[in-house]
Amino acid sequence: MKKIFLFLLILFPLISLGQGFYIKKYHVDMLVKKSGKVEITEHILADFTEEKRGIIRQIPFSYLLANNTDSAKSTKAEPYNDYYIKIDNVNVKDYEFTTYKENGYEIIRIGNASTYITGLQNYIISYTAEGIINPFSTHYELNWNLIGHQWEVPIDEITFKVSFEEFPKDFSKENIIISTGVYGSTEIDAEYKLTNSITGKSTRKFEPAEGLTLSLSFPTNYFDPFHQISDIETLFEIQSIAACNVTENIVVKYNIASNGFTYKIPKFRTNENTENEEFILKNIQVLKNNSARRFKVQEDSENFIIHIGGTFLEPLCLGFDTIKLTYTLWGAVFYEKENVFFAFDFFKNKTAKIPVTQKLQIYLPQSYEFKGGEIQELPSDLIPFFSFDKKLEYKNENSIRDFNLKLKLPNNSINSIIPIEYVKKANYYAVKNLDVAILIKGNKEISVKETIDVVKLLQDAYTFAHTISFSSKNVDFVSYLPTNRANEIMVDRKALLTNRFEPIIYNSKLSKNGYFYTEEMMSWVDNEPLNRFLSYGFEYSVYDVVCKSDSGAVVSIPLYLENEYVHAGKCEITFTEKIEKSKIKCYLLNDEEIKSVDFEIVNNKCIISLQSLSEAKPNITLRIVFSEDYVPDYNLVKETQLFFNNNTYIIVPFIVFILLFLIWYFIGKDKTHTLVVRYEPPQNITPAEAGLLWDDKLHKRDMISLVYYWASKGYLEVIQSGTSLSLKKIVEIPDSAKDFEKTIFSALFASKSLGEMVSVSSLGNTFALQFSKAFKQMDKHSKQQGFYSGFAFFLSKFLTIFSFVIFFFSLVFAFILTDGIQFFVGMTATSIIIFVFGRIMIRKSLKASEIYSEILGFKEFIVKAELERLKELAGENPKYFEQTIAYAIVLGYGNLWADKFKNIMTSPPSWYKGYEPDSGKSFSTDLFTKRLVANMYKMETTFNYKPPKTYSTSYSSSSSSGSSSSWSSSSWSKSSSSSKSSWSGSSSFKSSGGGYSGSGYGGGGGSSW
Repeated sequence: MKKIFLFLLILFPLISLGQGFYIKKYHVDMLVKKSGKVEITEHILADFTEEKRGIIRQIPFSYLLANNTDSAKSTKAEPYNDYYIKIDNVNVKDYEFTTYKENGYEIIRIGNASTYITGLQNYIISYTAEGIINPFSTHYELNWNLIGHQWEVPIDEITFKVSFEEFPKDFSKENIIISTGVYGSTEIDAEYKLTNSITGKSTRKFEPAEGLTLSLSFPTNYFDPFHQISDIETLFEIQSIAACNVTENIVVKYNIASNGFTYKIPKFRTNENTENEEFILKNIQVLKNNSARRFKVQEDSENFIIHIGGTFLEPLCLGFDTIKLTYTLWGAVFYEKENVFFAFDFFKNKTAKIPVTQKLQIYLPQSYEFKGGEIQELPSDLIPFFSFDKKLEYKNENSIRDFNLKLKLPNNSINSIIPIEYVKKANYYAVKNLDVAILIKGNKEISVKETIDVVKLLQDAYTFAHTISFSSKNVDFVSYLPTNRANEIMVDRKALLTNRFEPIIYNSKLSKNGYFYTEEMMSWVDNEPLNRFLSYGFEYSVYDVVCKSDSGAVVSIPLYLENEYVHAGKCEITFTEKIEKSKIKCYLLNDEEIKSVDFEIVNNKCIISLQSLSEAKPNITLRIVFSEDYVPDYNLVKETQLFFNNNTYIIVPFIVFILLFLIWYFIGKDKTHTLVVRYEPPQNITPAEAGLLWDDKLHKRDMISLVYYWASKGYLEVIQSGTSLSLKKIVEIPDSAKDFEKTIFSALFASKSLGEMVSVSSLGNTFALQFSKAFKQMDKHSKQQGFYSGFAFFLSKFLTIFSFVIFFFSLVFAFILTDGIQFFVGMTATSIIIFVFGRIMIRKSLKASEIYSEILGFKEFIVKAELERLKELAGENPKYFEQTIAYAIVLGYGNLWADKFKNIMTSPPSWYKGYEPDSGKSFSTDLFTKRLVANMYKMETTFNYKPPKTYSTSYSSSSSSGSSSSWSSSSWSKSSSSSKSSWSGSSSFKSSGGGYSGSGYGGGGGSSW
């Protein structure tokens, strides 16, 4: 932190030099009103040393609540991570100005775009601030940054005055804290006097990024109520399952702009033994005109505390506000002495002033009519405010009361009361009853039927979902739906390269209240209203979930998951033949323990009561161990299906290989010819074309071999002097030469006459560009000659690219998928197969195949040629070696070809000058060829195109553009800081120490423009 402050102290003076002004005097007047509104006037005497239009003043109105565990934290700021204040009534005396909001700041731009100013300017900026009073349990605070930390210029002198609409009682210096310096500093470089106001001044010059914060403490009764509840209308709908759907319409009057208000709901009731019985609150929604409001729920020892704010787009609340609060309340309906009662404390612990009007309506299910005798324990003076019909209604506009209402309800009005502990622990629904029937068949398969009675507890898009997952391991099941029931059954086999193995699921059916909806079980959902019992049925068959163990055969079936609490039920396991109880063991297990459970045997059925599970831990699985005599046989068809299902990624490469082989065989395979040995390369084919057709790829060495090809024809000479290589032009290349030949030859001897030489090393980028052009001409030439099938060529390129794409995704998903290793191995093998077929997929045309056959015949002769036959050929044509060496080099047999001529040739070709064998040694074709190849590498390096460096002029353009914008702000603070200011929300008057510089609202800073 110190390093950051030091950096800022160094940086800000440099920045301030570009602002062209400084502040000679900064005076702030504040008037604190009883309503909590503060009127602020800033007098800024600025001295402009350069021509500027004016200043830009920035005041933050949006604040991020910093994480702070301090117990003395503002109750107003506590609920939300962000907090807003209201800056209003902005005015600048005697100056033209505009205001706008940007990045959480109120921006005041002072000046005229066409008018420049210099010298002293006295700006008087006035505005009001609301929402800056922080309520604490023992006092209220006003924390305000009189001078913000985002001023980019020094301030010579600071003065301030704080006045009060009504001077606070017993107000003293103990109620005042001043902090100065950089953000976070606790220095006090200011002094003040306290009379019926606070007047003060700085004791030193303030540098850029230094500020002054004033913290004031007030009695809790000093300010008028910021808001008050004027009306409450409450509707209780008691459901047959003992839940209460509650709707409350609350009218709030905000006396000052606020982030919202706090509403309290009792957390418990007192039973007949004077013990507290806890309530459960679910499905809370806060609306205004069907628009969602911000809210946050907290608890204290006695209440649920709901902090209700504005909308997400308009977080500040003003004037009258009508809030619709809905929630489900559990625990208000209960059994007592075999009777059913309802009890709740109404209109208790409401915030601010007591409501003006109270209304209450209570409805019972089944259209029960209230008679009046249901009310118990209610003061007699409140009875006149109640009326009875199909609902119980209370309305009071004369006196303000809170009361406990206890009603005796008809026993038949409530179907069943779900224990409150289930409601508290359950997630989206509670399971009232669970019946599971399992049939173990004779071929490694089981059939399962489940009947589940559930009640929806939370208002969500889905009521209930049933998803089955079978695995070789008890891995955590990932729920993709808000409400989800999953069965995860163990199997004892593994797939290749993974620990997982999934059996086959089939014959799946789903029903609701006895009616079958669909055969698609996965992710089936149904939208139902809250707090209603529903009966669901699930049926499915599974192959290969009967495992072998040391104790016999094992089947493991989860009964329910975490946060799915079952009240009652039973499980029946049926075998296809009669079974003895001594040969069966049943266990309930979870993540922590295994517990043996008792069961009954009726004929061939094993029956387990699930009543005892009501107090069991979550994630319960039923495990059945039985004799090996009952282990079923395999089914060959399903075993084959299992293998394919669980080893898909390993099988994919084999399928891809077969598919691509067939495509290659019919589309990409070259036509075969009878191999005939040839003594010479194909006629009218240059070495470059031969190199292309040899491996279906054009290399630079193929094009460079043309130099030796032309030399053998007498177009040029190759001259070597040490490591220096030069070419001498003998004759012009004939018109019959091909375009790519002409391009390279002309570029080699540009502006050279016959007999002139060019050094290879002097050939620069101009030649390299022409060399690159020749490549494109060769590509065009091969298409004109019809060397390759167009579709096969496209398919080759596509497969090559696609192979790299597959390999990339195999790397990515190997770390994501459960079967990552199997996926990576399978997809990597697939990518290799695709790449190989991509390389061999290029299919030559009939013409090219015939030429390739001739090239292959010449290669065969190079490999198998005998000395006597070579002597005959050299005798018939003395230039035979020099006319064929270029072809041998591009085919990769240059050294072999040279070795066969070592006893035939005694001198280099006439076109090669500068050959100097070692002293005492004769000419060597082998050494000569090695030099030719070395020279080819040298030319390949020289001919490699290197684009010239270019330098962007965007910097100067950007600078010019920036300076021409008459409305551009050079605000360093806005670009270098968060869009929201930070505020801790904790008290400056806590026992652990005072406030710090920058801990308040307001402040900000400014710059010139």
